Amino acid sequence: MDEKEIETFSNYLQNEGFFCDPRDIKYAFEEGSHFTAEEKESLFRLDIIGVNNKRAEKTLKNKNLIEYEDINMYVASPEDTIANKLFFGSEQDIKDAESIYIRKLNDLNHDYLNNLCEEIGVLNELNDIKKEIKLIRKDKK
Repeated sequence: MDEKEIETFSNYLQNEGFFCDPRDIKYAFEEGSHFTAEEKESLFRLDIIGVNNKRAEKTLKNKNLIEYEDINMYVASPEDTIANKLFFGSEQDIKDAESIYIRKLNDLNHDYLNNLCEEIGVLNELNDIKKEIKLIRKDKK
């Protein structure tokens, strides 16, 4: 996106009730990472990433259609989201990945998730999450 498109996109998000800084968008797209826009009233968060590499193309290809407050939208699959969160690796990203993994554990395509994490170099991080969950489950028994 050029400067004008970034400004237009940021204004759109702000008009729709999201906290959004065009500098965050520009920086995220320049470095190939993501930015977060938070809805002002509910603190619903959107992590937005540009499609600028094979990993992002794969994420886009595997998108899921969901409905949120009577709005149909596409979102990344849980597997792609977990892998991408582990790849970006901030403390919040790791917490998000763990939370998604726990909530979607029985619905995940584990083969795809493992292969994707290995492909992008975060299989050890995924295995750490799995070990943590096993310890938690063991402690609850």
